Amino acid sequence: MNLSWTVADALDAYLRDGVKGVAEQTLRDYRTLARLCDPVADRFLDSFPEAEAQAFLDHLSRDYSGHTVKKVKNILSAAYRHAIGLGKAKENPCADIGVSPPEPKEIPSDGLDRLKLLLPYMRGDLGCAIGLVVECRLSVGEVCALADDDVRGGAVYVGKKAMRPRGGECIVVAYDEWRVCEPPEWLASALRDMCRGGRGFLFGEGGNPADPSSLSKRARPVLRMLGIRSSLSQLGRMEGRRPRR
Repeated sequence: MNLSWTVADALDAYLRDGVKGVAEQTLRDYRTLARLCDPVADRFLDSFPEAEAQAFLDHLSRDYSGHTVKKVKNILSAAYRHAIGLGKAKENPCADIGVSPPEPKEIPSDGLDRLKLLLPYMRGDLGCAIGLVVECRLSVGEVCALADDDVRGGAVYVGKKAMRPRGGECIVVAYDEWRVCEPPEWLASALRDMCRGGRGFLFGEGGNPADPSSLSKRARPVLRMLGIRSSLSQLGRMEGRRPRR
């Protein structure tokens, strides 16, 4: 029995031959999850013990949500089962491991302060999107659902959020009630400028809302540059709990 397959080989074979009857978007999502396994892609299947698989997932949880890490674990486990069925592996190291909850991530005060200083000078819409999360406590989904008629004068009216169901297109869900946020002047001015173009959804394209996960990915390099390990959505929730100076 030839046991020379690597993790990458097993994932490729599973995505090529083992996934049946799923939508194309779902298959693209699976491929994205498989790319998160790149740090262990060169490991031979039967030289990747359970303890190291657990350590890999724990490391992944430092930068990704528990939901995402669980999906990575599931696709890795499915690839192993497929490889076992083909005689390319003996055991599945992911069968009995769990996804540990991520350790609480503190926001460095200097990193957040520098972020707030940087935002007014950022070009494009990313600075406005991050500013709405940090300064106005909007969720990433709420930012993605903002339209030009939600910005009135110096206020932002929040009454809906964008979300993308599994395997589907991004949709907007309305709340029962609206709330009003007052952004700092630089942000209010920038939002008014964005509205002058008649864009519809401020952070979307082609009349569609922005995808919350895509917006979070765009923000990640900026946050990492400032030493902030939290995701954009985590940053908004944690900033809301920080005591005011």
